[in-house]
Amino acid sequence: MQSNPYNPKKALWALLSDDGKKLFNSAKDAMTDAENRLSKREWAGDDTSYARAALYELDYWVSCTADVDAVKAALAHLKAALDNPNPPSALTQDADGSLGQEPMSGSSNWTARPTKSSPGNGRGHASRCFSNASTIPSEW
Repeated sequence: MQSNPYNPKKALWALLSDDGKKLFNSAKDAMTDAENRLSKREWAGDDTSYARAALYELDYWVSCTADVDAVKAALAHLKAALDNPNPPSALTQDADGSLGQEPMSGSSNWTARPTKSSPGNGRGHASRCFSNASTIPSEW
């Protein structure tokens, strides 16, 4: 008996309205165009870290969520980053030695952080997830 495994991308796609699906498709097209533009700039030796950070952020929202508002914001952020004639570098260190902190990287306060466990882990190993930095408990 053949089973159809759970497909999270299909499940997320099913949550979108027709307008949401159009937005996500246009965001995917914008990501392809951005990748082409950034590749040309990189080939010329330009620092594209600022726009790359915006591209990766949009890729996360499109690929891993059904959050239409976040995709709209990330798409606008990517367009602004691509059009910025003198972008800051995400590779610049802050005074405290941190790399890529806002506004340098152009990212928001979302960050990858370890969690104590994850569903299905069972071994107590830490996993990574995206979390709003303002909600990280004090014990972290």
